Amino acid sequence: MATSIRTRPTRNKAQPAGPEGSTGGAFAAAPLGATTTAQDGHLDPGRTGVVFVHGIGTQPACETFLEWSGSVVDLLADWRTGHGFGEDPVLHCDYDLSGTRLPILELEVPEYDGHPAATWVLTEAWWAATTRSPGLGSMTAYVRHALPGIMDGIRQSYRQRTDLWAKKRGQVRAFAKTSDGYAHSQLVLAAVSGHRTDWVDVLDRIQKELTILAFGPALILGRLVLLVYAPFRSIPIAAIQNVAALKSADNFLTRWFGELPDIISDPVQSANVRSRLVAAIRGLQAEGCGRIVVVAHSGGAIIGYTTLCDPIFSDTAVDKLITLGEGLALAWRIENAPKGLQPGSRLLGDLSKLRPGLRWADFWATYDPAPAGPIKPPPGAGVADRSHSTTNRMSILEDHGSYWDNDEEFLIPLLQHIDAPTGAPEESRFFRDDNLATVRFSWRRRRVAVLALWRWIATLGALIPIAATTATSLLGAAGISALAKRHGPERLGADFAWLWARLPGHEIIAGPLDGLSKVAGWPGALPLIGEWLMGVAIIAVAFLILARIGVGRWEAWDQMERQAARKRVPEHGRPWWRLPAGLLLAVAAVAMSAGTFAILWR
Repeated sequence: MATSIRTRPTRNKAQPAGPEGSTGGAFAAAPLGATTTAQDGHLDPGRTGVVFVHGIGTQPACETFLEWSGSVVDLLADWRTGHGFGEDPVLHCDYDLSGTRLPILELEVPEYDGHPAATWVLTEAWWAATTRSPGLGSMTAYVRHALPGIMDGIRQSYRQRTDLWAKKRGQVRAFAKTSDGYAHSQLVLAAVSGHRTDWVDVLDRIQKELTILAFGPALILGRLVLLVYAPFRSIPIAAIQNVAALKSADNFLTRWFGELPDIISDPVQSANVRSRLVAAIRGLQAEGCGRIVVVAHSGGAIIGYTTLCDPIFSDTAVDKLITLGEGLALAWRIENAPKGLQPGSRLLGDLSKLRPGLRWADFWATYDPAPAGPIKPPPGAGVADRSHSTTNRMSILEDHGSYWDNDEEFLIPLLQHIDAPTGAPEESRFFRDDNLATVRFSWRRRRVAVLALWRWIATLGALIPIAATTATSLLGAAGISALAKRHGPERLGADFAWLWARLPGHEIIAGPLDGLSKVAGWPGALPLIGEWLMGVAIIAVAFLILARIGVGRWEAWDQMERQAARKRVPEHGRPWWRLPAGLLLAVAAVAMSAGTFAILWR
């Protein structure tokens, strides 16, 4: 899943050649599927090739290449500017949008702090158009089977991040207190809380418990929806089959989620996908890259893992595997790997034995449902030797696709890992002070918690009046005389239906539904339920608009803070809650909630 990135006008023009003495512009991009590699004497250990492997989805060719490499270029350019090397690191770029040949981007990394100058050559292994979508019926059954494993994995991951953060926080504060000559001790002690529990921990714990409580109802509801979904889509009424929301659900099931069984269980399609990664690696070797790093997201981590475990590609050298939001744990859960995989399964392999020189770094966000915590391999499988916990958006819906928006905990460590393809990130030339890294983490953690808090304010602002008035309406319907008056969202829905019936052309949408109701013989209570749902939808849309305004303000603050975090000594901008806009939004949310309650209590 790709995300947007910041770009600068000067970055839109790739330089056709590097400075005097460089090899930029001296080679052409390799055709897709090329298997010719450079002779050992022509492989330069100072040239690091990086292969981006996208996850499940419908990404067009070069989308992942442009967006991910753009984030790397942007961060590298800021580092170069802050250290006096000039802004633009691009030496050479050659790509097209057809997907018929490998894209190539060559970046210059200057000599610094005892590290020699290096060259990075970036490309992608694009495979989105190489799998065949399964049928809708088979995918609804597959997703129903996968839901319990997905939710259970999320539930088990929360405590691990809290423990890791507490340990890191204690180590950094102890160092700052005992190191008299450390120049940034005051900054570290001020930024990293010394309290055992702060307000972010409380918010995170509450959100965690509410999420766990929602697992059971969500599992039941999800299974019921999927159980009736495929037959419902077979109803021969064009107005229903052409609803955009249903078509989007079809696309998600058959293209996004549907590619998961293709790369796990289909021998032909999975082999074809693995060959795309190998072609990209060999293409980089043909460009003289003596070091290879594979960066894989989501389902791309499954491809990276199974490719590196494939004995037919044992001679394809890879120095480091970097996974983010990996789907490998999801595949293990779906296939019930802890109880044992079938002998010869592609999901079973110990990379520490098959490739003893390989380094594997894994990034996971606690609310990301795909990894659901650090990698827990089944018996006989390998595991990452470096695990990075990240705070992306504290959201099950957003964490999986927001790693590339996390400068402090993903982009900066990624730069370090690429710079040290055969070593640990601490050996990199970039952002070498680990204590300042913890300062960045702490500031980001609080910033993201503000976003989560705002979402809860907007959500509860709508939920409380809906729940309160609906409960009194149900009690009144049950015969409690004091609450006999009809309250709740159904009144608002009935008013909307009355207005809708007077709009010209409303029959285009209402007609097919009325016809279906006569055929199906819906019970008399169903129109009342429909009015209630309509009233809830109106309230939800109003609060979604307000929530989106607040999120927009937060994103502007986030961009400012991410830019400040890239400095050699990180800086801290103005907190969001001190801005007048933040206070006004909070007041608006409370006022809207009170107004909604008054409208529904008529």
